[in-house]
Amino acid sequence: MKYLNDEIVNISNKLGINLIGFCKLEYFKDLENILKEKESLNLKTSFEIGNIDDKTFKNSEYSSAIVIGVPYKKLNTNGRKENEVYFSSVAVGIDYHIILKDKLEFISNYLNDLGYKSFIGVDNNIYNERYLAYKAGLGFFGKNGMLINNKYGSFFYIGIVLTNAIFKYNKQINNKCYGCNKCIESCPTKAISKHFINGNKCLSYITQKKNLTKEEETFINECVYGCDICQNICPHNKDVKETNAEFINIDEFLNMSEEEYKNIYKNNSSFWRGKKIIDRNIKLYIENNLKK
Repeated sequence: MKYLNDEIVNISNKLGINLIGFCKLEYFKDLENILKEKESLNLKTSFEIGNIDDKTFKNSEYSSAIVIGVPYKKLNTNGRKENEVYFSSVAVGIDYHIILKDKLEFISNYLNDLGYKSFIGVDNNIYNERYLAYKAGLGFFGKNGMLINNKYGSFFYIGIVLTNAIFKYNKQINNKCYGCNKCIESCPTKAISKHFINGNKCLSYITQKKNLTKEEETFINECVYGCDICQNICPHNKDVKETNAEFINIDEFLNMSEEEYKNIYKNNSSFWRGKKIIDRNIKLYIENNLKK
């Protein structure tokens, strides 16, 4: 049997993909147990779609997952002015969904030309991409639920190609996080416990929800889309490269028309959520800041 690992790795290198791994798709009983327990504890967010059988590949047409990782930078927020806010690190520059999708399509097209089936995914699909990345040897889990790579920490985007092609598979990395509990202690909403992550309490999720409770409103801060708190405090990320935050003038954003917003932010990963949600978050930040 001819394995295609070398060909896929060569394609990935030409595309500037920093991390790549291969994992065998089989019935993941351990993942099923995790997902069932999360559901029983009401820890599943509205963004998590699909049924457990499909997520755990109980009866799948695909045999393998090719998992890629592309690093991004930690934000330096020094110099922010009182009338400025910003988006989290995942929303700096061009939408990572676009960047990764373009790279994954090259791999997918190569497989299709050879007669194989393929499916590409970046975030908005039913599969647990971090779990597949873990199985493909791209990293190990921290207590904050993030996947940690020895070189890039948890600051890397994940994309997947599912296919019926067969590969030589990577071994998962069974390293452990330092156990410092800094992510647990620093999380303002107490979404991180020693056993599970409560996605419904995650501040990143809260900033993207359409409807907030009064308590949730009090947590909105100057980072009006997403959250980097647990990543920034994590010692595994101490050597991650930094980039300056792209500060947003509050008055200019709130007074921006929908057309202006679309022209400026259409290629930003926050764009899918819409201006109204960001407007709401900015106004809540102003309100919360006045109460300090």
